[in-house]
Amino acid sequence: MCVRQGDYPVPVRELDSLSRVSPNVLIRISSSTPEDRTLTAFWHSRAPPAYNTWLFVGVIMNLTRLALSNPVAAVVAVLLVLLFGTIALVQLPVQMIPTVVIPRITITTPWRAAAPEEVESEIIEAQEDALRGVPGVDKLVSSAAQGSATISLTFDTGVPVDRALIEVINGLNQVQRYPVDAGEPRIETGSSSIDS
Repeated sequence: MCVRQGDYPVPVRELDSLSRVSPNVLIRISSSTPEDRTLTAFWHSRAPPAYNTWLFVGVIMNLTRLALSNPVAAVVAVLLVLLFGTIALVQLPVQMIPTVVIPRITITTPWRAAAPEEVESEIIEAQEDALRGVPGVDKLVSSAAQGSATISLTFDTGVPVDRALIEVINGLNQVQRYPVDAGEPRIETGSSSIDS
């Protein structure tokens, strides 16, 4: 009679020594008839599972034992999980294309009875030079009209409006001089949203 170790036959006389040498040998009877009874020895070459694995298996076994001993509580727990999952799924906001908010600051400087050319040369050019160094500016658009100058600053997305406003005020404070009868610059903050 032979014992198979994996795919290799091992004489039965060595079976006793194999069992004594390694506690990781399992012996299985592969046939139930006494005439044709062969023994198979299986070697467990892997290391024993880690502590975390045994802990996980223990938790699963305890949950299974609890569910089998109290099936009503198990059904209620499953229904509660399904209910709260459905509520969370329905209330979850899903946007394939999110709304992008672009911060914008507009500066208006009045100068009564001034021509657009004077407004451009005396106010807009000085303000543009002072505002070119403001960080996060994406676009700067200026326009000169009869009696007023307007500069619109569009910032990159993600730039905080309050920080951009402080930078704009600091930039405007660097303007050396305004015409004598020009008014103080008015600053307005806003944002434009793009549904991209």
